[in-house]
Amino acid sequence: MRCPDLADTWADLRRWLDQQRVLVLPPLTANLPLTRLDADTARSADGSDPERVVNRLRTLITHFDVRAIYVAEEHGGPEIGRPQQELAALTIRVLAGGVVHELTLLASWYDEFLKLSVEAEFVPAP
Repeated sequence: MRCPDLADTWADLRRWLDQQRVLVLPPLTANLPLTRLDADTARSADGSDPERVVNRLRTLITHFDVRAIYVAEEHGGPEIGRPQQELAALTIRVLAGGVVHELTLLASWYDEFLKLSVEAEFVPAP
């Protein structure tokens, strides 16, 4: 999901996680059922609205009294045309109720970079 201000969104979420005493651990690799928190199930949240989807994550953590989440961060910088290293993508996984719940947030600039990269790969040669 595209997030206009990923760094601030992640900073706000980190503060909230600290208040809830939730540990932030390295990425989780698991062969378990997976559900995406940014999916628009029964129209309960607009999948294009990062704030509502992050609130869905908070509700899950609170409801299941989750004590740890697993986070993978991707950074991009000069190697992809950015002036400095910045948070490009964030994947958060929560194990609750025997299911891995996943939320992936992409910085808007990184989402555009990925789209242009894919388009460039499939442009036919003249």
